[in-house]
Amino acid sequence: MPHYVNSALNGRKNPKPKFKFKKNFLSLGTLDADNAFGHAAGVKALKYCQNMAKKTGVGIVAVKNSSHPGALASIALPIAKKGYMVFAFTHADSLLLSHNGKRPYFGTNPICFAAPRQNEEPYCLDMATSMISWNKLLMFRTKKKKLDTQLASDSKGMSTSDPFEAKSLFGAGSYKGYGLASMVEVLCGIYTGMKFGRSIPAMYTTSINKKRKLGQFYIVIRTDGCISSKKFKSRMLQL
Repeated sequence: MPHYVNSALNGRKNPKPKFKFKKNFLSLGTLDADNAFGHAAGVKALKYCQNMAKKTGVGIVAVKNSSHPGALASIALPIAKKGYMVFAFTHADSLLLSHNGKRPYFGTNPICFAAPRQNEEPYCLDMATSMISWNKLLMFRTKKKKLDTQLASDSKGMSTSDPFEAKSLFGAGSYKGYGLASMVEVLCGIYTGMKFGRSIPAMYTTSINKKRKLGQFYIVIRTDGCISSKKFKSRMLQL
């Protein structure tokens, strides 16, 4: 929390953003977040997604000029509770070790999917594309605990159990996690016109007044496209 407060006080984040939404196509728009807090930008984007999905069955919003939204589940779940399926993506600075490489390129680029269930909390998957999140590694440093092998790598790209020696993280499922991270980078970095790969400023080590220019990407889908919403929610209970 102190980091987020400092980033607002020092100009990295804009606590009073002027959001600008542009509807480019019937079901697709872009949101300029004006360097807002990432969570606020995500909530705003999903409102536009929901409004489009009501009319056309699907709503897609790409967010630019944002910061990291944190746990995507906290943004996606409220929309799933309203009866929609939700995909949410964002990217981050280079922490994911390149497959068979020595240096990181993509971030831990999380993927979230949520869907409603009948009279139950929504189904939700929210995962980093790395074996663990960087914040979890920092927790190991704080507690001075050893890591399991094949979670993090040292400066030479070799597995290390010492969290203080760790410079990057292994992909979830090896090359599969790295591949998923690249997909997220296309949606959030390339498509939005934002920074991507090693050009993204590091969250903690870059000057606190430097804006990070991150992207986000959201998709909201009605559940009654093939079967009724009631039947969809009932079938979700059997999953």
